Parts: sequence; C-alpha cells; structure tokens
Amino acid sequence: MAEVIEIDCPTLSSFDFSASNLPILILKNVACRMDIAYHPPSSNRLISSWFLNLREYLGFSSESKNFALKFFKINQVRFDLEELGDVQIPPLSEVDDLKITSIMMIESSGCEPLMDGLLWCCHPRTISLPSSFVYQHNCIKLLCEKLLGTKRPTCCDSTRIKCWRHEFKGAKIQILGETEEDWLQGWNHLVDPLPQLAKDQGVRFQLEWDN
Repeated sequence: MAEVIEIDCPTLSSFDFSASNLPILILKNVACRMDIAYHPPSSNRLISSWFLNLREYLGFSSESKNFALKFFKINQVRFDLEELGDVQIPPLSEVDDLKITSIMMIESSGCEPLMDGLLWCCHPRTISLPSSFVYQHNCIKLLCEKLLGTKRPTCCDSTRIKCWRHEFKGAKIQILGETEEDWLQGWNHLVDPLPQLAKDQGVRFQLEWDN
C-alpha cells in the first residue's frame, strides 16, 4: 500500500524527494504552482506498473506543476500498455514542464520505452533535456524522430487504453542557451549539430495536445 503524505503549507512552492514507492500526496492550502523533483532509487526497474503509479501520483493536484525526474541509473525500462490489463487508468494531470536529467542506462534501447511511458503518464507542455551524457543525447534524437515524424497513429485503435500519440498534435524545438529557433519539420537539422552542444546546453520540446 502506498504511503500517504499530507502537506499543509500555504507558502510551499517546491519540494524534492526520493522514495522507492511513490507516495499519495494530499495537499491543503497550497495555492501556487509547484516545482517537484523526484529521485528514483538507482536500483529501480521501470516497468509498466511504475509508469501507472507515476500517472496516479501526478494527479495529486489539479493545479499545473513543473516535474523533474532525476535518475542516477536505470537498470531496466519496459512499457507495454497491454500489461496493465483491466486496471482503472487515472486521469491525466497538468504538467507545464517535464525535465529529465542524469539518464544513465545499461542499454540505449531503454530510451524509447522511457519516453513512451512518460508521455503517457502526462501530456507536458514542454519537455526539457540536457545533453551531458550519451544516453541523454540518444533520448533527444529519439524524441526528434517521435515528435516531428508522427503521423496519425493506428497502433492501438482497437484497444481500451490509448498511447500518447492519439492526443498528440505537434511540436516545436528550441536549443537552450542559444537564440530561440523552432523546427516544425526536418528533425535532422537539429540532430546533426547535437555533438557540438555544450554541457550546459540542452533541448526543450514544446508540445501541443488535443486535450
């Protein structure tokens, strides 16, 4: 059973926590938008049920929020909607900016299920990623392919639970730390210069959703 944490703090604007299991948060007298940072334990295996729990956790507040995931190392990532079976799916919550840092995985192939799972958990207005590690670099390239090359999906038309692609409309991209510039098509124009990005630079994806 998930731990229940009750917070009563009118001046609260941010909090940072680490836990093996995501708690159930009950907020009282917290009126402003919050910045939340979560550090999953390095031993965590991110499987379909983990993403389901994250989606439920993010629904603790109807207010919009910024959410940062700070990984040390991910040993395994698996996301398959069919594994969720007949469970009740929590509604989506508002996330303004989803920031992902320190992505270190044994296999670079973990980037795809990680991004599919996170985009299903919430429909963020923006996704921010630094480019400090090769794994983050791979995730940026993957997102360019997914977000700028998406056509009308038919992957789960006949299933009860839909993936994130069914409500996704489009994306713009900005290299952080430089003059703002957007690419709506031709993601290779962004991917090609990625090796020259400085360590303090990153990429922000601005996303548009149907909901």
